[in-house]
Amino acid sequence: PALDFIHIKCSDSFSNASVVEIYSSVGKLVFSQPVLKAEFSISTVELPAGVYLVRMGSWVGRFVK
Repeated sequence: PALDFIHIKCSDSFSNASVVEIYSSVGKLVFSQPVLKAEFSISTVELPAGVYLVRMGSWVGRFVK
């Protein structure tokens, strides 16, 4: 489970033209920001406990808080 941060690492070519989005389990967009580096962290402190989907382009992952 994610406590305070999730860490994302992607290829340089993928990171140059992407936006990272986090959705709640009911499909609500709760976070969005441009990807500026190939490796970065996102704070999850403000998110309530639950399951979340992370989307960058066509890639989708998930995490539990």
